[in-house]
Amino acid sequence: MISNVARFRTGRVFTSAGGAATEVLAPLILVSTLGGTPAQVAALLAVMLVTSMLLRIPLAVWADRSRRHVRLMILTATLSGLWSTVVPIMWAVGALSPATLIVWLAMNILLLTALSVLGHGVLNHLTEPEDRVRQVGLLSSATSTGEIVGQSGAPLLIALMPAPVALLIDTVASWIAALSWTRIPDVDADPAEEPRPSLKLIAQQLSRKPTLWIAAAAGFFSSITAPLGVYYFVNRLGIDPALLGLVLATGALGGITGGVSLGRLYARWSMKTVIVIGLVTMGVATIGVAVAPANSPWTYVTLVAIEFFTAFGGTLVMATLYGELQSGAGSQDVARTMSSASFLIEGTGLAGLGAGAALAAVLPIPAAYAIAGGLTVVLILPASMTRQHTGPESQVLSATPVD
Repeated sequence: MISNVARFRTGRVFTSAGGAATEVLAPLILVSTLGGTPAQVAALLAVMLVTSMLLRIPLAVWADRSRRHVRLMILTATLSGLWSTVVPIMWAVGALSPATLIVWLAMNILLLTALSVLGHGVLNHLTEPEDRVRQVGLLSSATSTGEIVGQSGAPLLIALMPAPVALLIDTVASWIAALSWTRIPDVDADPAEEPRPSLKLIAQQLSRKPTLWIAAAAGFFSSITAPLGVYYFVNRLGIDPALLGLVLATGALGGITGGVSLGRLYARWSMKTVIVIGLVTMGVATIGVAVAPANSPWTYVTLVAIEFFTAFGGTLVMATLYGELQSGAGSQDVARTMSSASFLIEGTGLAGLGAGAALAAVLPIPAAYAIAGGLTVVLILPASMTRQHTGPESQVLSATPVD
């Protein structure tokens, strides 16, 4: 018999696949179908990056005030699938333009962010606090699986049909997800009847969690290399552009492995030990890019290993953090707690992109990788000195009714 939490993960696999396909198809539609300029592509990518970050906390406030999270997820997924039919229709009637595509994408990101935010409350409802770190790891693996399917499947679809029509894959995926959630019982408790800490108090509590700052710093250092990879891999290391996608896809496999392994590692070792393992794996793998051989069959082997272990370590760090926060949050504040943490990590990630571009302007790219990897390894010092929590009850955010 399929458990409710398995039904929840299954739906997230499909929404992740549809969302990943959209992320691949939208820029392709802009360039190949609409003749978009580099500036318009930059605007579209900015919408993809910034919309989620800006809307996440307002949506979390709404989610914490809502009562029926499963029902709202079903409705949101249904609307998301319906919304994905708009682009093919506009293309068919000649109304699709770069501007309308960018506006459409902003609304699409809004719906996907709402699904993510509502999911925090559903996961809390379906799992016990002591099992949530493991469940967050499994959910991370499930979403990574969906991303692989979406990213690899989207290019295949445009070989069979026009790119705007290929967006209907998101419609199918969203509606399958909504259908998979229909048998999950909804939350009966009304959060409005429980004490609700203010967003300011949640932020203050989070600011005292060293693990969050360590994860944010790791995300910053990782993002330093994000704008450098494709250029360096193709132009300096000699990676065939046609094979680059397969090399980068091994990162998603590393994320899946990390998510599946998290439960066993967490059961055997302490939280800080798991985070230290993740930081060392990330850092050493990043440094490995600086010494990777060029124009050799070993180049592919090396980069596949690097992408795998970078994602593996990153998943251990991030999933452990989110699992601990999920374990300590109640139904009245889980969406705002998780979204506030995500806002910080996404913000430091955006700052890391700028830092990477600045470093590349003054240093050789291998030096930027070595610096980013070395700083990531250095984070094991504060990570190893964090106070060890003894159980979920020690991490619960204050529930003082201040609003």
